[in-house]
Amino acid sequence: MHIIMDNRIKELISKGFEALDDGEISYSPKDVDTAIKAFQEVLTLDPCHEVAWYQLYSIYLSEKKDMQTARHVLENVYALNPKDFKVLSILGG
Repeated sequence: MHIIMDNRIKELISKGFEALDDGEISYSPKDVDTAIKAFQEVLTLDPCHEVAWYQLYSIYLSEKKDMQTARHVLENVYALNPKDFKVLSILGG
């Protein structure tokens, strides 16, 4: 079961990155939503998956321009790893 979940997580991470790597300078809303859904599904399987959390943060900050959600996502990363220098510097701690 663990191997199946690991493979599913890898597939979802790839799907999220592929949705955002279409060679365009900006992404269509559909691509961004596909990426968000993929990374959120990763987090349902592994709530501690930092790559998925960081990607969601980046998407909400850069693509969605949703600062409130981006900060909430980053606070989840901080809860997982309160010594993460990148997170601390962004949160101002």
